[in-house]
Amino acid sequence: MALYILSASALLLMTGARIRFRLCLELRQARLYVEAGLFFGAVKVRGEAVACWFPFTLYVNGKPHSLPRRKQKTALPRYILNGTELKELNITAAVGIKEDGAATVIISGTLREMLRGIALLLSPEKLTVQATPIFHLNAFWLELEGIAKLHPVQIICAAIRRKISKMRKGKENDTSC
Repeated sequence: MALYILSASALLLMTGARIRFRLCLELRQARLYVEAGLFFGAVKVRGEAVACWFPFTLYVNGKPHSLPRRKQKTALPRYILNGTELKELNITAAVGIKEDGAATVIISGTLREMLRGIALLLSPEKLTVQATPIFHLNAFWLELEGIAKLHPVQIICAAIRRKISKMRKGKENDTSC
């Protein structure tokens, strides 16, 4: 049994995970949906989070969730970004200023080009950016949808390198011997 768990863990570390995500920002709330396929998609893990802006409330998988008060110092997001490869990114935006068509078109075009520039920094293999002007009401809506490949081995190696460099810095600063 232990050999089975060990071999399954090694397979998971070597294959990586395919992650499908959708982030939708609206005037009153933000929604994040994540689905990860492990072991070549055989095992699927899903999660959803909703944040309401006024008053600020966070829901994780449909249940209210409180945020921790203290800020933790960690470089974990950088490890995850280093071990993640962005395969596909679709950005859809809608913006509107009621009864001001010229400003709506200008803002929509500017937003599309800004989003395209930011998305190119992430260097996805496939990129789609679309910004739609809405002329009859005040609106803002932004949706990011994509597929990323997570490489756990790279994340673990980066964490080990950081731990080793911290240990070396600690030894350099230790002058007791």
